[in-house]
Amino acid sequence: MCKGHLTTPNGGVLETLISVAPAVSRAGFGITIQVPWDEKNYPGEDKVWNKDEHVWKASNQMSWYLKRGENVSKKAPIRSTFYRTYRKHPGHNFSLQLLQCEDPVAPERRTESVVSLYHINCLNNKPFSAFEDFFELEMVPSGAAVEFVPYFDGKRQETQNAKMVFQ
Repeated sequence: MCKGHLTTPNGGVLETLISVAPAVSRAGFGITIQVPWDEKNYPGEDKVWNKDEHVWKASNQMSWYLKRGENVSKKAPIRSTFYRTYRKHPGHNFSLQLLQCEDPVAPERRTESVVSLYHINCLNNKPFSAFEDFFELEMVPSGAAVEFVPYFDGKRQETQNAKMVFQ
């Protein structure tokens, strides 16, 4: 809270407290993931065969870091671990699509209301033999803004390695 003053119509000073409103998210932010298939929980259209793991998965599922209406300024950083499987070297560029949704209640799966916000592109100079399947993505709130930071091998990717591309 900040103490301030307002001027009355006759020129007098009206003392009051000015409250600063918290930063509330106007959208949800997340990524799509695959989860183990369970016919009781997922529609048939999301069922896919994962040829690398030799199991059925539910694709098109959402992992939300922030949901619409949440107070951004009170959120602690959230770091989640994900993995990708590779049969061959994918090249030195790693890309992850960040999605947003303005629905009042964020859907559990990607729908038409979930749209691309930007891609996080990182440079990974490791040889294929040293590739880790696992990576982490951290959401770091900073006042009214949030930053998404990828980690490889537990190391934060520096600014020059993590480029945000807005669409």
